[in-house]
Parts: sequence; structure tokens; C-alpha cells
Amino acid sequence: MFFTANREECEKVKLPMSDKCMQVKYSREGRNVYFSFGLLGNAMECHIAAKGKSKLLLREAVNMFCDEIFLIFPSVEEITGSVIKKSVINLLKKCGFVSINEKLMDNHGKQELVTSMARFRNGVH
Repeated sequence: MFFTANREECEKVKLPMSDKCMQVKYSREGRNVYFSFGLLGNAMECHIAAKGKSKLLLREAVNMFCDEIFLIFPSVEEITGSVIKKSVINLLKKCGFVSINEKLMDNHGKQELVTSMARFRNGVH
């Protein structure tokens, strides 16, 4: 189930946020997965964060989040995010996301490969 997440909770899990985004949390059995998301044209750009045992809910939470976004926002054709960690890339692939771009980016003075990923409405792209 999704609930509004307060700023303090989001900061604890280091969830990237901006004033143009909403923050929610997926909660089950005392575990929380946090989402920050905002509309960007016909795409929903989002960030995800979880700590400790809450990471065990990531796949379930991502799938539920995507289903809800596509239901609530009929104009949204894709959900996108940028990922550095290989384990998160693999998880998102299991949730129907595909890699749409890769590029080297500066991350606090360190060059890292960033993969842009998207999940398309009805799996069409």
C-alpha cells in the first residue's frame, strides 16, 4: 500500500527529491520503499530508495508503483530513471524496464556509467 512520505523519512534513506516531485512510500510488514517522482512530458521520472531489509520489497514495490502510475496518469507513456548500480539495473529488467541509453557521467569527481531505463505502458516502445 502507498502512503505519502514526509521529507524527514526521505532524507534518512537519501532519496533524491525536488520541489517539483511527489514523495510516497510503499509499506508492508514494517518495511518501506520510497519513491520520488515527477511528470516530464509524457514520461514519469522517478527515484527509488530503500534500506536494509526493505530492499527485499523492491521488486514488488516497483511493479505496484508502475501499475499505479499507469492507472492514475493515462497520459504517461513511460516511467524512466537513471541507474548506476548493476544490481538495480538487473532488478528493473525483471520489472519490465529496458535500457534506453548509457553514458559516462561525473559523480562527485568519479566517472561512472549511468544507464537510463524505461518501462513503457503495455510494454510497447
